Order: sequence, then C-alpha cells, then structure tokens
Amino acid sequence: MPEDPRLEDEEREMDDEGLEELAQVLATPPPRELRARVLAAVQERGQLDRVRRRLTRWRAGGLAAAAAACVMALLYAQQVRIAQQNADTISAMLDGASGVMAHMAAQGREIVERGDALLVHAEIIRILSSPNLKTAPLDPMAGHSGSARVLLDPISGAVALVGVGLPPAKPGEVYELWALRGDAPERAGEFETDPSRKNFALRLRHVRAPSEVTAFAVSLESKRGLAAPQGPIVLMGSIES
Repeated sequence: MPEDPRLEDEEREMDDEGLEELAQVLATPPPRELRARVLAAVQERGQLDRVRRRLTRWRAGGLAAAAAACVMALLYAQQVRIAQQNADTISAMLDGASGVMAHMAAQGREIVERGDALLVHAEIIRILSSPNLKTAPLDPMAGHSGSARVLLDPISGAVALVGVGLPPAKPGEVYELWALRGDAPERAGEFETDPSRKNFALRLRHVRAPSEVTAFAVSLESKRGLAAPQGPIVLMGSIES
C-alpha cells in the first residue's frame, strides 16, 4: 500500500523545524555565567595540569638529587676510609723510621765513642813506646778518693792519664790536670769521668819543656781556663826517676 504523500510532507516540515531550532540554539551565545564557569573550569584544569607537570619535574629532580647525594656520600665515605688507611700506613712508617733513626743515632754515638777510645788507646800505646817514658803516680789527697798515673813523652810533651775510682765531678765543676815545675803550674788539660765506669783513660794536652816537669796534680774547679788551681787538689804525685 503506497505511503500517504501528506505524511511525508509533514515529516519533512518537522525535520526542517528541528534543524532551524538546533541552528538557533547553536548560534545563540551561552549565558555569561555559564561561559564564566566554563572558562574558570578550563583555566583551573590548565593550572592543575601545570602543577602536575611541575610536581612531576620536581619529583624527578628530587629523585635525581637524592641519588646524586647518595653517590656523593658513598664516594666521600670511601675517600675517608682510604685517607684513614693511608694515614695509618704513614704513621706506621714514621714510627718505624723513628725507631730506625734512633737505632742509627745510637750506633753512630757508639761508633764515635769507640773511635775516640781507639784514638786514646793508640796515643797511650805511642807514649808507652817512647824509650824515655816518664810516669807520675797520683795519690789521693786527704778527704778524696781514686788514683791515677800520668804518662809523659819527654820528647814531644804528649800527656795521657789513666786512673780508677775518681768520682764524677758535680754539675758545673770539672777536673783539671796541672804540670808542675817548682811552684809554677801549667794547665795540661781538663777532663770529666764517666759515672758508669770506674776506670778511665784520657789523652790530654802537650806540655812545654816536658823535661823540666817535676810533678803533676789534679784539682776540682768550678771555672774553666784558670791560670792556676783555685779549687781543692784531689790527686798529686811526682815524676818517677
């Protein structure tokens, strides 16, 4: 059965009216308050997006900074450990070097002392080998102790002194050996004794005109470089003929 042409015209008219109304709705600007709310929502959404992006960047930057800080802390701790190990190694080396240096210094002093002793002994042997050797045994004076013997080369005037039991001089004092020609004393050398040893052997000065010397004496002086003894005479003896 064919459709009624009038129904089609009515439907077409209704569609045209709907389209016109839709066009009017779309063409009509929205109310101001609606537009303001929409714009505010859009702006707020944009701000939220910017904040979210910033937070994302800050979070990423914070994680990177934290990671870098951890790495730096680990490196610093490692360097501290290495520095401490190096310091301990250097300290041990210095302690060892100090011990070696002290030992070498002690050996050096011992070598010097032995060298001096060898020179003294060589000089004593040389004086003893003199065919015209003169000696003077020195005995302690009243109130003193110890004894000694002077060895005199009458040709060169070389003098050596060997002894035992002479107490060490007090601080600020020194022993002085005097060669006597009648009443005229001549300084023959000053000396000190080693408190750790009872015996001593010393090489002293050469005396002038040794053949004229008749006796020797040892005094204890508080001053050096005196022309004549001022302190007590502790040992004294004449040259043996």
